[in-house]
Amino acid sequence: MGLPQVFNVLDYGAKGDYNGSTGTADTAAIQAAIDAAPTRAATIFFPGGNRLYRITGALNIIDNAANGNKKGLRLVGEIGGASGSITNAGLVWDGASTTTPMIKMHSRDNTMENFNFFVGSGKTLKC
Repeated sequence: MGLPQVFNVLDYGAKGDYNGSTGTADTAAIQAAIDAAPTRAATIFFPGGNRLYRITGALNIIDNAANGNKKGLRLVGEIGGASGSITNAGLVWDGASTTTPMIKMHSRDNTMENFNFFVGSGKTLKC
């Protein structure tokens, strides 16, 4: 058994260029990286460097046949910075609905590490 595969969201088209008012909607690209991962033991990597990934609809990590039986995925944001400066990867909820969650993680053994979470101006995040 080898090391878990790493899927970089930039390789799937994510930009992480949200600036607080405009930027690419990264939802489809991030979901494509999640969908490309095997059913077990993979890392979905989000490069940092002050990148803010704009999420406009739910990201689905679901353990059933229709959604690829995803288990054991690690969503990992790159960390860095000195003297308290933040250069982590950030996820920004900028969806239209107040009833849609940012992430649907209905599965076992999945983790999220090293992220800053933000809510777009005038938006509400369902937790």
